[in-house]
Amino acid sequence: VFGIIGMILGSLDAVRQKNIRKMIAYSSVAQIGYIFMGLGLGSAAGNGASIYHIFAHAAAKSLVFVAAFGLIKASEGCMDIGGLRGAGFRNKVAGVGFVAGSLSMVGIPGFAGFVSKLMFAEASLEDAAYAIPVLAALAISTVLNAIYFMRVVLILYTPLSEEEKAAGQKEQTMGNPWQFKAAIAGGVALNLFLGICTAPVMGVVQKGLEIFG
Repeated sequence: VFGIIGMILGSLDAVRQKNIRKMIAYSSVAQIGYIFMGLGLGSAAGNGASIYHIFAHAAAKSLVFVAAFGLIKASEGCMDIGGLRGAGFRNKVAGVGFVAGSLSMVGIPGFAGFVSKLMFAEASLEDAAYAIPVLAALAISTVLNAIYFMRVVLILYTPLSEEEKAAGQKEQTMGNPWQFKAAIAGGVALNLFLGICTAPVMGVVQKGLEIFG
């Protein structure tokens, strides 16, 4: 119950944020709610889903935070979401990273977040008493995730208006050090790996649960 509450309230707080770092941080509150919801199911499937979600969240949220740093830098230090307009064009590497991380957070197939959400849904079906509240919470939280992450993505790829350009707003493309490019590439690859190569990772998780359970 507390996990579900965390999922919903964390997402609602994220929707209300105008600062991109605070939005991402409140999103983490919601994702921790997912983990506790899975543990609260009291089953091996629920525990496995929670552990997998820890991996998925670590991969996606790290990627989003690193990408946000590049987007903020490309926007002269502005952390206000509205001030990031067109930042996806100014820092293309960061833009790609943020989009990939956002797709994982929302739960698009092929990315890590989709797998763990699917596991939560499957785990809830083992007990009819949990199925409806868990599935409803997953649906509501996923919609809210899409609202605040896709809102930012749309802003990142909205070109500056002629008035904004005339006012001197930055529009040129900026370069990135190789370390930043490597971090983004590694983050995208890890999210895709966890979203596609689920079986070997879950095998390790299940083995760990058997040993420590």
